[in-house]
Amino acid sequence: TKGTYAASVEAFYEFCRIHSLPHASVSDLDLAMVEFMNAGFLEGDGGYVGSRLLAALSYIRPELGRPCDMAVHRAKQALRGWKRLAPGFSRLPL
Repeated sequence: TKGTYAASVEAFYEFCRIHSLPHASVSDLDLAMVEFMNAGFLEGDGGYVGSRLLAALSYIRPELGRPCDMAVHRAKQALRGWKRLAPGFSRLPL
């Protein structure tokens, strides 16, 4: 789990670096996460990418609290919309 969280957060920070998005304060982080989730949705990624990022950031940045719903409210709304518009699917049995 720690490795998955680290990879998810690293991908997010790389996205922020490429797009020059600040993420030091909680409000900047919230807006950067919304941009990341919008880009992920438009690229066709599954909603699990956003869920994993939200879980990873709440683990790595304890100031967000747990489950960090109020700190990054816009990102949580973006994730909810992403999952509604691109629902997950079941895998076929082996």
